[in-house]
Amino acid sequence: MNKLNKITLFLILISMIYSVSAIAKENPEKITKLTKKADIIVTGKVTHKQSNWNENKTRIYTKTTIQVNELLKGKTSGKSIEVIYPGGEVGEVGELYTHMPTFENDEEV
Repeated sequence: MNKLNKITLFLILISMIYSVSAIAKENPEKITKLTKKADIIVTGKVTHKQSNWNENKTRIYTKTTIQVNELLKGKTSGKSIEVIYPGGEVGEVGELYTHMPTFENDEEV
């Protein structure tokens, strides 16, 4: 599986785990399924976040760098990973996607 697919799967997992306490209370089997499907699961700290427009200035994408503290599943080639996802803020314009994660610098994830 290529790097983009792994990042996409990681992003999906992050977005689901973002509300893990609510999901776990309602349906613990869902957490088990998500972890089984994920290629990589990490804990870490957000070290950098940058939002930019796409080439046509029709969408905003955010690239977040996470310093890996613990690798729980899968393999990574370095001590950090980059997650790219739709949404973010550029200047006074923001885009929010309800099923996408949001991160803050220095946040433990």
